[in-house]
Amino acid sequence: MKVYFDVGAHDGHDGIMALAGGKYQKCYAFEIDKRMIDKIKGSSKVWGGQYVLIEKAVGSKNETMRYTSFKKSNVGSLHEVDVNSIKGRDPRHFEIVDEYDVEVITLADFCKENNIECIDHLHIDTQGNDYEVILGLGDYINIVQSGELECYDTTQKNLYRNTTNTLENCKTYLEAAGFECSFERQSNHDGNLKFKRL
Repeated sequence: MKVYFDVGAHDGHDGIMALAGGKYQKCYAFEIDKRMIDKIKGSSKVWGGQYVLIEKAVGSKNETMRYTSFKKSNVGSLHEVDVNSIKGRDPRHFEIVDEYDVEVITLADFCKENNIECIDHLHIDTQGNDYEVILGLGDYINIVQSGELECYDTTQKNLYRNTTNTLENCKTYLEAAGFECSFERQSNHDGNLKFKRL
């Protein structure tokens, strides 16, 4: 059974399409935005137990953090937006529509508690927290076969304040863990880092 992890599942599309394509038989999706939860439950219902929604945030340690929902594309972050990085963009996209405390867990604890022995693909899109997600795998990084995450390089403006989600940090960590990495810039503030076990 091939397993797909979708951390920062948004509307559930990526995980559902992974199941629909037939390559994966199980999806664990993590999402905390209240606007998205009902949408995911509705669209994933047809998949029954193959699609498991976990309404918790994921990071490098177990804690409680403040989550902020933005007007833009129904997304949010555990991190504060850097107003200097959004100059030239419509500031209304980053209007705060809600704020609330969320439980943050690690993937290491989740895998241990749920007897996860292999993550065939790890998709991460947590709006500035992706590096913390992979750090939270601990030794369970060794059960990951491939994945992708969002990060920014030094030529880009980091959308969020005081985050460690750099291309250098993510690439260095993943390469040391035995992955081949490739980076594709997608905007003026971030890009996709794909990784596959050698």
